[in-house]
Amino acid sequence: MTTAKRESINTNKSNSNSKLGLLVLGVGILTSINLIVSLFFGTISLGTKSQNMVQLENGKTIAAREAATKERSSPVVRSYVEKIMTGLYTMDGYLPRTSIEEANNPTPDPGIEIKNSEAKITTAAWEASFGLDLKLRQEILDELAGITPKSVFNQKKSVVFVPNYIGEPVSIPGKPGYWTINLVSTLVAFEAGEQLGEVIPNNKKIYIRAVIPPDYKEFTTPVAQIIANVRASGLEIYHITDLTREELEQSTL
Repeated sequence: MTTAKRESINTNKSNSNSKLGLLVLGVGILTSINLIVSLFFGTISLGTKSQNMVQLENGKTIAAREAATKERSSPVVRSYVEKIMTGLYTMDGYLPRTSIEEANNPTPDPGIEIKNSEAKITTAAWEASFGLDLKLRQEILDELAGITPKSVFNQKKSVVFVPNYIGEPVSIPGKPGYWTINLVSTLVAFEAGEQLGEVIPNNKKIYIRAVIPPDYKEFTTPVAQIIANVRASGLEIYHITDLTREELEQSTL
């Protein structure tokens, strides 16, 4: 009798343990399912975020991120200043090269005549000038017309813009999307066959602001395309002054 009773008690404990084991197993399965679902949808979410890409006109694909309308990164602003100033002040007597073939076989630059002036400027300077505020653009074009040697257009003289220092953009207080940059540079003028060249200081404080980049999808004229390319960064130089002695000393420390 005692043995039977003990066996009955043992049987009931085994059933209880089995039920508890099944319950734990069920909870574990549900937890695993929830984890898998979470990981699955998390992966989809991450995958979607990683697909925020933009393909540039040159075919290169880059990652994109949301930015405020007037926000521009420091490298973009500095690169823009260098590009525009290089275009304005480099004069080699040839049209801008846009391919390896053109670089190997450049086309002589006939120059661009400036209204109310007998002088001409380079085509590269004319193109780069679209990166300037319209009022400043006219002033710079008149200035360039006065300093561009006529011998540039028969390849007997060339001028090279050499950036020595391009400072970090400094935000203008109270004006989002406005910056200044200190530029220390030189212009080196070469006569045909000369190797040394004449060095001309060209140290400027550049004032830049964010603008809306033009979108000329419905326009296919060459000039519209040039303007769109120059202003694609959504920036514009609106003022240029000479660096003071103090600013120059600080920039060359």
